[in-house]
Amino acid sequence: MKSNERRRASIGNEELEEILDSALEVEGAEGACGLLRASAAMLEHAAYEIARSEAAGQVSQIILLSAELERIAETREAAIRRTEGEPRRKRGNG
Repeated sequence: MKSNERRRASIGNEELEEILDSALEVEGAEGACGLLRASAAMLEHAAYEIARSEAAGQVSQIILLSAELERIAETREAAIRRTEGEPRRKRGNG
């Protein structure tokens, strides 16, 4: 069984399985940034849902993970913008 199949099987929610199926089709550096942001948003929502129903022990940790994903996405997006803004170097000319 592929790792993607294991992840999908463990979700147990048809709507979330559809989201994961769509996410698994995303490609490229810009797509990865979008996936990071979507993951961050889902983590943050999960944290708030956990906080509503349980003690907040892990809620702050989940929110910090969400914020870290956002920072990573911002860093990657900035790198993409820098790369796209740089003129391409000619090969063999240093």
